[in-house]
Order: sequence, then structure tokens, then C-alpha cells
Amino acid sequence: MVINPQAFIDVIPFLIDGLWITLYITIFGVAIGCVIGTLFGLMSISRFRIVRFIAVTYVEIVRGTPLLAQIFFYSSRYSGSYWTYIRSVHYRCSNYRD
Repeated sequence: MVINPQAFIDVIPFLIDGLWITLYITIFGVAIGCVIGTLFGLMSISRFRIVRFIAVTYVEIVRGTPLLAQIFFYSSRYSGSYWTYIRSVHYRCSNYRD
């Protein structure tokens, strides 16, 4: 078997494009997740029971659902866009608290 180094060189632009897409999804997903996480964190320490109930219910439902199931759910609604994956990442990032 002969390894063709040119084949590796030809693939580098596709890998760089994939890297930028991955960074885009990660940065926007985590940024949106931080905002939503802060909102639900503040809701969970509210003195109103209904507001705390909404926050805790949301967090428990999203944390209890596998990430792959969330991606399938959002991709069925927003097929073919990066927002599918950004929504999945930010919902996942917004629900982890101590």
C-alpha cells in the first residue's frame, strides 16, 4: 500500500472549514447557554414558588434527556441549519449547575 502525501494536503482546506464551523457552533452555543443558564439560575433562587418550579422543571427535563435525542428533536424542526446544533449545545450548557 502506497501512501499519497498529496491526498493529505488536498484535505487540509476541508478540515480548516470544519474547524471554523465547530468553533462557530461552540462559541455561540456556549454564549447563549451562559445567558440562559444565568436566567434560570436566578429563577431557581426566586422567592416565588411558580418561578422556581419552572426553572427546576426545565433543568431536570433537559438534563434528563440525552444530547443525541435533543439534536434529533431540534433537527426535525430546523433541518439543515447550524442553529440546530447551536440550540442543542446551548440548552446543554445552560443546565449544569452545582
